[in-house]
Amino acid sequence: MKASKVMNQKIIAVNRSTTLSALIESFRNFHSFPLVPVVDKKNTLIGVVSFKGLVEAFSSSGQDILKTIAFVDEHHADIFDLDITPEVGELCIVDDFMQTKFVTINQDSSIEEAYRIMQLHKCEQLPVVDAGGKLVGVIGLFDILLSIFCEKGVIT
Repeated sequence: MKASKVMNQKIIAVNRSTTLSALIESFRNFHSFPLVPVVDKKNTLIGVVSFKGLVEAFSSSGQDILKTIAFVDEHHADIFDLDITPEVGELCIVDDFMQTKFVTINQDSSIEEAYRIMQLHKCEQLPVVDAGGKLVGVIGLFDILLSIFCEKGVIT
């Protein structure tokens, strides 16, 4: 089955100039912070914002030094110790903290390929793009699992 048949097409994307406050407000009612696609005016995918990336952007910068030492275990930012003030909500924009190195999948790829890519990159969601790099959806592990349950007749 193709990714285009399983992906979620109803997604919220932001642009580079979206403020941190607007970004967070857009997702206030979600149960978790999803992978947020960042698109340009032509809907071409140019970046993503993830929970991990957002937290790391506001972690104390002294921890960045630890990332360069090969034998030091991966450091996890303390979300209760973020270097953030109320003004940051309007002063920071998505362009300040979006990730420009990210993994996508083509809409014509199989869900098996999507799953392999998620496993390889240790992620739970992937932006789905067309041949021109335009954002057409997002596929997640749950979308794939749901399609398998449908295929097996567990749900209709």
